Amino acid sequence: MDHISDTWAALSAVDRRATYYAEQLASLEIFFLWRNFRKFTVRFRQDICLCGGQRLAKLIGQWKADRPEITLRWVTPPKWLVRIEGLPKIRSRTAGGRLEWEFSDKTKRDWSMILVTLLSSMDRSIESVKRAREMGKEIETLNLWCRRLYYFITWEAGIVKDLLTKTNMVDDIDIPTKFVPIRTSETVGEYDNGSAGILPELGESKGNQVLRYLCTVIAWHEAINTLCDNETLPEFLKNIEIGLVQVPPSPSSVPTLSEISDEFFIRFPAMMASRRAVLKILERRHSDDMFCDFVHPEAALMGLLNHYSAVEPDQDVELWDAQIMQQVVQPVAKSGKAVIAATQKCCWCCHWLGQKLESQFTLPGTHGVMFPWDPPKVGVSKLVLEKLEEELWNQLREVMLRSLLYYIPPPETYIPHA
Repeated sequence: MDHISDTWAALSAVDRRATYYAEQLASLEIFFLWRNFRKFTVRFRQDICLCGGQRLAKLIGQWKADRPEITLRWVTPPKWLVRIEGLPKIRSRTAGGRLEWEFSDKTKRDWSMILVTLLSSMDRSIESVKRAREMGKEIETLNLWCRRLYYFITWEAGIVKDLLTKTNMVDDIDIPTKFVPIRTSETVGEYDNGSAGILPELGESKGNQVLRYLCTVIAWHEAINTLCDNETLPEFLKNIEIGLVQVPPSPSSVPTLSEISDEFFIRFPAMMASRRAVLKILERRHSDDMFCDFVHPEAALMGLLNHYSAVEPDQDVELWDAQIMQQVVQPVAKSGKAVIAATQKCCWCCHWLGQKLESQFTLPGTHGVMFPWDPPKVGVSKLVLEKLEEELWNQLREVMLRSLLYYIPPPETYIPHA
């Protein structure tokens, strides 16, 4: 809650008309970068997962731009880009009194090295911040490189997008096609690091997938700059209401491996023909604490909104500060315009829930991965939960059928009689 209040106060202090607005904006960027440094670092270094164990900057640096792909055009480089020292010298000209740089097959390699420079500089700056004992020049330098990457990716000339989607720059990268979240005592609270968000979407190219990864890296800077560039922000902040919903953990109720297998064969008796293999696969995938004790924020909000959208909400449910909750949530629920914002796409269960509840929600879509998940405490009927349970069993059956295609039974041990 303190972080939310600090964020509110920091945004409220921004004055777009002030002569020192640029300094204000930089301070705000550093504030968020420092507050989220650990999460930012994890997200930035997801390129290791994305690129099969290697760094994106290194792989781009090895690119051999040896085929025609780009239609020549001239672009006007922004001042911030021209001022960066040590960049490749790109062919230029002056037209109408303006400096222009060539973007073509002849120069695309040089343009790609600008991206390499930005990513590599950010990586080195992250290490410098880690070694520093307190916030200082190191975080300012990191923020400068982050801002430059943000500017470069969102530049209206579309250089980064064209490099990634119109060339073979990342075609040779070995991008993983699946992601399996594992919850352990060391990863509780850290599973939601955005890894699922970089999985390829249906029919998506490698270039667009890498572009989405880069957009997650600059998300903080994009949000800050977008908010601060909005003239209505000061007025909006005067009327905003912020509430923190506290959801207590649920008692563990995950079925045992034996209970799961028994129920599985009751529901799908035809699978008994592969009973031994099914049990082995279930054993490999089962975890006692993988899907318990965690109500996702978007699921909790959907439950609350659905609860208070009823004509006469049940007053007997256990809610933290129910009276205040009703005052804040009910007007939004009754308006029928519930937009739930999130930093990334929803998990499979939250997306399914958003489609099945009585109320209508606008969600950011789903990456299709299942994470540890508990149902909301309010706003979801037993009927909906039973439908979800049935669908989850069907999903398990589909996974099992695919797994059986690749299942190799262990060799049998033969002990001859003496």
